[in-house]
Amino acid sequence: PHFSYIFQNLLHNVIQHSKLEYTKLIVRIDVKEFENNLSIIIQNNFSDTINVDDLNIKIHKTRQSLLQSIDNDRIRAEEGTGYLKIQKTLKSDLSRDSFRIDIDNVDNNRIFKTEINFSITNLQKS
Repeated sequence: PHFSYIFQNLLHNVIQHSKLEYTKLIVRIDVKEFENNLSIIIQNNFSDTINVDDLNIKIHKTRQSLLQSIDNDRIRAEEGTGYLKIQKTLKSDLSRDSFRIDIDNVDNNRIFKTEINFSITNLQKS
């Protein structure tokens, strides 16, 4: 269920924050395994009505939130970022000591990209 939860949060972010109708939304998901590491990359377009500079400020704030310790109250908050929930899933539920959640800045190409990397060594079904 943990992988489903990760993808649920990623896709929820895409749908909620792209500000696009589903007919205009383009989502690309790549999952790759290399040398016992898993990489999940998700990219999506977003509305022309979203200001790129404002979005980059939000991305920076999200990155800063991910550097702080896990705050269960913020994670449970209805409007909390899905990235904190993904971080908790990786750290607590999947017991990953080392992982990366990279959120790229956006530019005028209007593509939002997230990459999640972690080791699958000793990853067991729970």
